[in-house]
Amino acid sequence: LSGTGQKAVIRGLQSRSVVRSGVVAGERVAVNLRNVALADIPRGTVLTAEGASAGSNCMDAVVEVEAEAGRSLKHLEDVRVLFGTSSEVAQIRLFANKQIEAGTSGFAQFRFAKPVMAFAGQPAVIRRLSPVQTIAGAVFLDPDATPTRGGDKHRLRVLQAAVAGDADVIAHSLCAAQGGTASLADIARLARLPVVQLQTALAAGYVTVTDGVIATAADIDACKADILSGLARYHTAHPLRRLASLAGICRQKQSTLLFDCALACLLQEGSVLANGSGLALKQHDPVANLSETQRLRVSEIEHSFLTAALAPLAPLARETVLSSAMDHELVDLLIDGGRLVALENIALGQTIVFHVDALTTAAKMLVTAFPPPLDFTTSQARAALNTSRRIIVPCLEYFDAQKITMRAGNTRSIKLRE
Repeated sequence: LSGTGQKAVIRGLQSRSVVRSGVVAGERVAVNLRNVALADIPRGTVLTAEGASAGSNCMDAVVEVEAEAGRSLKHLEDVRVLFGTSSEVAQIRLFANKQIEAGTSGFAQFRFAKPVMAFAGQPAVIRRLSPVQTIAGAVFLDPDATPTRGGDKHRLRVLQAAVAGDADVIAHSLCAAQGGTASLADIARLARLPVVQLQTALAAGYVTVTDGVIATAADIDACKADILSGLARYHTAHPLRRLASLAGICRQKQSTLLFDCALACLLQEGSVLANGSGLALKQHDPVANLSETQRLRVSEIEHSFLTAALAPLAPLARETVLSSAMDHELVDLLIDGGRLVALENIALGQTIVFHVDALTTAAKMLVTAFPPPLDFTTSQARAALNTSRRIIVPCLEYFDAQKITMRAGNTRSIKLRE
């Protein structure tokens, strides 16, 4: 029972005083329910299958104002909406215009104070609150709508498609309104079709991007082209950076599901490579773009970090050994290439860069100092490596992540190799 959360068992059905084993849409029916009293069923309650929608505070509709209404229906006006056995007050929000003149129609969104139950295609009567007057009729197009602005042109096109009743146009309109993807459940609701029938009603050219969500093949191809061109622009602007940020390539209003699907296609094709949260074109090779001067500087920077090892007074943060913006890009290149490792000391809010060989040497020293199954504390590891706490903490966290060490409470031990 919608609105109450009560569950009931149907004991019997009657239609026009005749006992029935089943009824279909459009018939009058009396239902004999077990486990619920008549007094516990408020007006407007709807009997639904278990797992159906719990109702919505927001519904989209097409509204026709009577010619005899006397005046127009205005944006943000409070009205009484009568549908089924429900009588609810709602604020009406108009699409495209600030009012619907008498004798004309338009699209609107009803905002109710509480969730109510309706179905797509259900008619409704609209009455003015004061003086009480029937002023318009309406048909619900989406009984489970999302709140939106009255000037939302994408949503307006979706509602226009819903009036036309063309599932293909509805699917295209929803994809355009939602960054390229649409839920089959949403399309089916607006098209007034079961999901199983919807898939045969849709034209060719749609692709399933994830369970229950589709996109057009054309949108996926366009998204793939956007990713490739975005990466090409990034590599041109930053030839020495191996990877582009994933967030920088994805368009702000583009569906994440569409982007993920297009990227998965490019990765499968091999034209794009991914590493963590970064992307690159397969043919992009930042090392090949280095000048001779830059190659020499890369060697100098790498040597500085290798020489520093884990010494407390060594160049810890990259700023202490870098003298230009180009140096920063060269360090990023070494990090991307795995020659340097950037670790975070979260407590101090500091990024510390080490040479990978220095970390490998430190790990070997710990294995020698604390052979399995010996446990050791952070302080003992710091003393064994002759370093400071701000260095040992991120190093031990790195060793944990690399499965070199294993933490148990306040102590660690060397993890045995399988």
